[in-house]
Amino acid sequence: MIRLLLSLCTLGLVPWRRRDSLDMLDMSLTDICSHVLAIGGSGSGKTSVLKVWLVDVFRRGGKSVGAIVAAVKADEWDNIQAIAKRAGVTNRLVRLAPKTFTFNFLAWQLSQPGSTPQSAASLLNDLNRLSNKTSGGSDEQFWANLFNKTAVAAITICWLARKNRCTVETVYQLIVSSPSSFETLKNESYRERSFCFQLMREAEANLQTEDDRRQLRQAVSFFTQEALQLGDKARGAAISQVLAVLTPFLQGDLYDIVCCEEDTFSPEDPSRGKIVVIDFPTMVYGDGGRFIIALILKQVTQHSLSRRRPKTTTLVIRDELPEIVGDPTEEVSNMALARSTRTAFVSGVQSVPTLQESLGGSQGEQAVHSVISNYATKLVLSTACPKTAEMFSTAWGEARENFVSVSETKDHEDFNLLDFFTDDRLLFSLNQQLVPRCPPDAMLRLRRGGKANRYRVDFFLCQAGRTYGANAYPFKLVTFKQI
Repeated sequence: MIRLLLSLCTLGLVPWRRRDSLDMLDMSLTDICSHVLAIGGSGSGKTSVLKVWLVDVFRRGGKSVGAIVAAVKADEWDNIQAIAKRAGVTNRLVRLAPKTFTFNFLAWQLSQPGSTPQSAASLLNDLNRLSNKTSGGSDEQFWANLFNKTAVAAITICWLARKNRCTVETVYQLIVSSPSSFETLKNESYRERSFCFQLMREAEANLQTEDDRRQLRQAVSFFTQEALQLGDKARGAAISQVLAVLTPFLQGDLYDIVCCEEDTFSPEDPSRGKIVVIDFPTMVYGDGGRFIIALILKQVTQHSLSRRRPKTTTLVIRDELPEIVGDPTEEVSNMALARSTRTAFVSGVQSVPTLQESLGGSQGEQAVHSVISNYATKLVLSTACPKTAEMFSTAWGEARENFVSVSETKDHEDFNLLDFFTDDRLLFSLNQQLVPRCPPDAMLRLRRGGKANRYRVDFFLCQAGRTYGANAYPFKLVTFKQI
């Protein structure tokens, strides 16, 4: 009986369970996997609203809910600690910070069933895209393809040679020691001493299948033929791009994390009910912090989406989405697959232009709409951004309102107050006009929390397919109290 009551309480079916933020948003734990987006200006209360909501999600979900949290702000770890304490889940909290864990992401990726050097190179491609936002022109596509070929060839040789001992340092050393010209390639001393050729020989000695042989042949051909035929300028540019992605991992604390022989973290941990926080504030760790967050998020997401008959829900929490968002096409694809694998994306964004800039600037407008539309639950907080306010105001449509107009029908006469309402000099008419259901300036009047607002944060709730109130509006006003 006790187990039955606990199960019913978790599902929200016990009548005496207190009303929480999930109830206020008309959500169940299943609805979370349709994704949640909080959008509002700096200081609007996004973090506070998500904090209240996450406490109830972890409390109600228990061990059946795990999470990966991208902590790009300096105080984010403190916020997650407070959330975990209130929800009673501190025993499942894991902090990934410098000197606290090791994770050879390259070896882990290559060891997964069905993984190839191409899938491992896609990690580096994402990091390159993150640091160099592009518009996708033909010239940029040429360099993207060359980046990919260089990364795939290098990773192939290193993996066939070293297997689980393959690290980003191995890949880096192979690339910098690769032949720079046909003259260098002909030098017998170079071939004997270079790290690149040493790995090629190790890989050849480890070949086990015909597929291994084919992959090695293609990779060696790239460095000894194709890359050299490109000319010094093109070859140098391609190598510089790849090295720019690898270099941050070979400096400071990141080196000890990714260039290791044994992992203390696995991307499977969130799916096992752990609440994992990647604590690398980007203002402190720059590109290195952004890179480690992005690649761990991708690998956790990949694992979560590949599960069959999952028993836990995995939350992918990104309070500052534009800082770490990668390929918008991949983002939309992941969100579409998420519900059936119990994966939920929970994101925060300051404004539509901020997200658009991170998705490609002027070329990212369509991408913004594609990404935002995949969040079934949207929390729209106070914003001074005209484009953001206009976007939601337009999306929520217009309503008809009655207006009364008054006009005079007679020539001017001496004014008589007693005859004002009985005289037929005035003509009253009733007409209808279409007005926004939620005018853009309404989003400026939402409370932002703090003592002045009695710690109340207002936001408009919008959920796909739902309407509210007698007028069946597609949004409603909700207020959370800060904790």
